[in-house]
Amino acid sequence: MMTRVVGFPDEADALRVQQDLAAGGYDAADCTLHRAREVIAAAERNLRNHDGFLARLGGSDVESLT
Repeated sequence: MMTRVVGFPDEADALRVQQDLAAGGYDAADCTLHRAREVIAAAERNLRNHDGFLARLGGSDVESLT
């Protein structure tokens, strides 16, 4: 199964598309909504808990978002 991620500048648009996908037959578990603050918090946790090269490489990106 392929995962797709779509970003929306407006939460109302994201919710509308999520509802449209559900109405179109997609399973609700396949159409989850992740708000920016949740994604940022998860990224920060991952960067704190993983000190490998790739985690350090993306660290400055997360810091610029907070």
